[in-house]
Amino acid sequence: MSRKALRSRASRSSTTSRSSPTEAGEALTALLSARGVSQYAAAKTSNTSQSYLNQVANGARLPSALWLETISAALDLSVEERAALHRAAARSHGFKIDLS
Repeated sequence: MSRKALRSRASRSSTTSRSSPTEAGEALTALLSARGVSQYAAAKTSNTSQSYLNQVANGARLPSALWLETISAALDLSVEERAALHRAAARSHGFKIDLS
């Protein structure tokens, strides 16, 4: 197979269709909306990538617990809000947990 064909094939396979928001993404979006904070402002305040934050919000990526703590601290979330965000992320990762 030629190099051109390989590159074309690789670019097609790495292109993904738009994911639907996960529970973590929906929870993050709701928190940002409730505070009137844009994704750009949240990313800048938390010193994280706006692109990554957008991918989490749209379901293209699943956030790590460390990233959730970083964004939670930047948004000054309450303990209850942090727990809700972590629960949503755990469910998005496929965990079936009840932390109530």
